[in-house]
Amino acid sequence: MRNVTYTMNSTAYNGVDNFNDISFGSLHPNQGAHFAMADGSVRYLQQSINMGLFLSLASRDGNEVVTLD
Repeated sequence: MRNVTYTMNSTAYNGVDNFNDISFGSLHPNQGAHFAMADGSVRYLQQSINMGLFLSLASRDGNEVVTLD
C-alpha cells in the first residue's frame, strides 16, 4: 500500500526503506497514470492533478464530492 503523500511521479523507491512512501505514477508518455475507482471505472489522471483533489480521491470516508470530466 502506498501513502498519498507526494504528487504523482515525484518520489521514487530508494531501494531500502521508503516503499510505502513512493508516489503513484507510471511511465506513460502523457505523464499520468490509470486509477481504478470505487465504482469500478478506470480513469487516467494527469500528473498535474491538484493535490487536494488527489487526496480527496484517495479518501476512504471523508464525504468529499468529486466530479471528474
